[in-house]
Amino acid sequence: MADNGNPGGHAGLSGCPLDPVLSLLAQKWLVHIVWLLGHNESLRFAELRRQLPGDISAKVLSARLKQLETLDMIARDDKGTSPPHVEYRLTSYGRSIDVLLESIELNSRGLVLPALPSSSLTEEVIGS
Repeated sequence: MADNGNPGGHAGLSGCPLDPVLSLLAQKWLVHIVWLLGHNESLRFAELRRQLPGDISAKVLSARLKQLETLDMIARDDKGTSPPHVEYRLTSYGRSIDVLLESIELNSRGLVLPALPSSSLTEEVIGS
């Protein structure tokens, strides 16, 4: 492992070089939105909301899309029509995250994960 100036050669204060990307991917709905936009050229708000698993409110989806736009992961294309016609698509940075997700998906095929109740896994991983 390369020495980056930290004691023990660890990246960041926590010692794990994956922490920044894992923190990004752990944000609620991010993976789903990027995955859907990665498999579609662009999607309108209602199309995106319909295709997301679970029940996401319009308010939450709107806030997440604004956050992803601020992070330069998605672009918002307002057609300037009435009624409003807005489409969302991945930026080049968003496409790089989609490539990462595709790699994870390909490498996880056939991986057998231990069966844990989702609530206990969440509490252990997140520290709730």
